[in-house]
Amino acid sequence: MELNKIKYFFKINKWLLIIFIFHFLLVNHFFPVIEVFNDKPIVTDDYPYKFYLSSVQKISLENFAFIGIDFNFSEGFNNFIYNWDKVSVLFFFLIFFLPEIFVFKCYIYLLFLFAPFLIYFSSINFKFNIKVSILSFFICSIIINFHYYIHLYLFVGIYSYIFGCLYLLLALSYIYKFVYEKKRKNIFFVIILILVSLCLHPLLILFFLIPI
Repeated sequence: MELNKIKYFFKINKWLLIIFIFHFLLVNHFFPVIEVFNDKPIVTDDYPYKFYLSSVQKISLENFAFIGIDFNFSEGFNNFIYNWDKVSVLFFFLIFFLPEIFVFKCYIYLLFLFAPFLIYFSSINFKFNIKVSILSFFICSIIINFHYYIHLYLFVGIYSYIFGCLYLLLALSYIYKFVYEKKRKNIFFVIILILVSLCLHPLLILFFLIPI
């Protein structure tokens, strides 16, 4: 029975797997997976700054200091407010037994690698058929890897807003799904995904406030 389910999955999602491999190769051209396992930090533009903020905030929270000042950096700053990406801090807490540089690079790599799946599942929730959903996965991969401004933003470390938008879209798709199916579990997914998107970038709350 399980074997039949696996065969059915591969039959239906054959093109999804092929496109995912294509996306994996594109991401590895931009960010080789071997780079994740060395001890060198990502030094492109904003990435060192984001890593520093996450590391400092983790130390602050470990000492129950929800607002901390580091006078060795830009004459001091409020690291709780300035570091909008709280998901990376959560990764540091959950995987505390591994080096922070490795954890941060894994976090960034996984964001890149699985981003198209957020669009794919959003399409499924919006009741598009499997072909359109797979096409949306492919288009998302192309935009991430080839769109000039999106790729530039991701290259220089402006990742939290872009990926946060994708999580927010998935949350909206679950709201749409709840309206049609009336299943309470969809509200659970909505809450979790909205929290994730806001932890990536708090200004995404404007997407809810503006229509209201």
